[in-house]
Amino acid sequence: MPLTIPDEILVAAHIAELELKRELALALFQQERLTLGRASSLAGMSPREFQRLLANRRIPIHYGVEDFEQDLRTLRQMGPSLIVISDTSPILNLALIRRLDLLVRLYVQVLTRLFALMARDQGTVPMPGTSGIRFEA
Repeated sequence: MPLTIPDEILVAAHIAELELKRELALALFQQERLTLGRASSLAGMSPREFQRLLANRRIPIHYGVEDFEQDLRTLRQMGPSLIVISDTSPILNLALIRRLDLLVRLYVQVLTRLFALMARDQGTVPMPGTSGIRFEA
């Protein structure tokens, strides 16, 4: 459904159409109403460009327990032929906005949930200092 905003409104607000789209994308992303992919599309930017814009505005990228659980389901569906590609952009974005403290809070939530899932599925939880964690599909 197309949305039409009269030129008079844009002129009165001193904002160009592209800038308005970006502001709308930022607001909807920040409210967790749009995913990163959809918000970057609305903003007319690549996801990486949109992440830079988020970092410049000091808007954190949200990745919660539900996202983590969905990723675990996806990993299980992919099976043992999984290739892992590391994306450090969320960490870099947090560093850019000087909010690495959020990383600690996120990891506590994610690791707590991960250990609970592993304990449920396998009956054991890995202890710190072990040689590694083995996941099987």
